Amino acid sequence: FYLHAGWIIVVSLLNVNIYLVYRNIDAQGQLWGAIMSLSMLLGVAVGIIFHRTAPDYLVACVLAYSTGGIAFEISNPTDYIMTTFEQHTIENVWMICVGITFLIVVLIILRFIIANIQRLRGRGRGEEYDEEEGSYINFEGLKRGFA
Repeated sequence: FYLHAGWIIVVSLLNVNIYLVYRNIDAQGQLWGAIMSLSMLLGVAVGIIFHRTAPDYLVACVLAYSTGGIAFEISNPTDYIMTTFEQHTIENVWMICVGITFLIVVLIILRFIIANIQRLRGRGRGEEYDEEEGSYINFEGLKRGFA
């Protein structure tokens, strides 16, 4: 499910940009749509990675992969892109895509490290991590309270 959810997010935003091209929106409008779509991808990725209860690394990886794919495609632009946008605009969007890809990957790694440190700290105090609550439960105190 999560793999498909990641791709649905990406394809939905891609379709918005395809629609802008289909409607013959000018270059500024298409650029605005692309930047907004990339911003939304980053926002969704950050929200998913730092979700309070349980981060979803798979969706975030799909989003990182897709922005990396966009950067790869922009590095060798089609004729349409070359005739519609200036070279410096293409390079700037490429740098944004590379930056977003890198940022998502770094955030995934950081969140993974943070989550594991939290789990290890909880184990040392006789606590277990409750995914639903997003916090630790001290089972030692519960056992004493019911004894």
